Amino acid sequence: MPMHSQTTSSNAPTGTARGAARRAKLPEGFDPLMRFTAVCAATALSRTTIYKLVREGKFPMPLHLGQRGQGFEMAWPESEIRAWIDSRKAERDERARKLLEEAAATDALGV
Repeated sequence: MPMHSQTTSSNAPTGTARGAARRAKLPEGFDPLMRFTAVCAATALSRTTIYKLVREGKFPMPLHLGQRGQGFEMAWPESEIRAWIDSRKAERDERARKLLEEAAATDALGV
């Protein structure tokens, strides 16, 4: 007989079942929340940078979900993070457009 036998309840969801439940189809129009780790991954920013940008008014304010230890559990609506990323892309595209216009103007002048 094995030294460590493990009993499981047939009614208890497995890790895979729990994950599937979390990924269940959300109601139409529902804006899911993103936790800090997911926001860091989606934006490629560190926690420190996100805190700094929030303080400067350059990043969406988080929702406080409740107290956890010494701080607060925070999350962001996914739509706000997507909008922030889209605005960064738009800024990049505008800078690129201006650079191309300047380069074309310089070429037209023969400089």
